Amino acid sequence: MVLDKEKKKRLYKTARQITQCSQNDWGRLFNLEPHNGQKGQPNVALKESGTKGVNKAECLASELLVFLYEQGFDIKNTEFDKQGTITHIPSRK
Repeated sequence: MVLDKEKKKRLYKTARQITQCSQNDWGRLFNLEPHNGQKGQPNVALKESGTKGVNKAECLASELLVFLYEQGFDIKNTEFDKQGTITHIPSRK
């Protein structure tokens, strides 16, 4: 399967919307950040607008997050330790 720039951008943005994550949430997840913040939000906005490209690894991560969401996990409240390792993904209630 060949993913052109537009398809990758659409997949990335659609995955964020399906998982009900804000751009801040998505940026935190993709930066493996343990706390909320806006560090990654500008990068997410640039990728969704097409100003910055979305790579295949980001597409894969996006699809995996959608899969976990559809399995009942609360993606936006994923917890990381200071090294960026996932420590907990709660269930949606």
